[in-house]
Amino acid sequence: MDVKLQILVGKNIRRFRLADGLTIEELAFRAQLHPNYLGDVERGKRNPALVNLKKIADGLKKPVADLLSGSRGTAIVIPATSRERTAVYFSSE
Repeated sequence: MDVKLQILVGKNIRRFRLADGLTIEELAFRAQLHPNYLGDVERGKRNPALVNLKKIADGLKKPVADLLSGSRGTAIVIPATSRERTAVYFSSE
C-alpha cells in the first residue's frame, strides 16, 4: 500500500472511531485485533491486510470503501477525551 494511502486510511479509521465515541481498545475488541496494531494502522505505520481492513470496517459498521475514501468538506472538531488530544477532521458532508 502506498504510504500516503496508509496515512489516509489511518486518518479515516481514527475519524470514524472518534465520531462513534470509541477508544482504540473498544474498536480493537470489536475488530478482534490488538490495540497496538490498530494504533499503528491509525498512525499510518502499518500496512493492514485486506482481511484486517474488513474487520476494522465491520467494527466501525462502515463499508471498507469508506476507509479508503479521501476526505473533503467542512471541518469537524471532535472534543478530546481524557486519553486523547483534540483533533480536527474533515467531513465529506
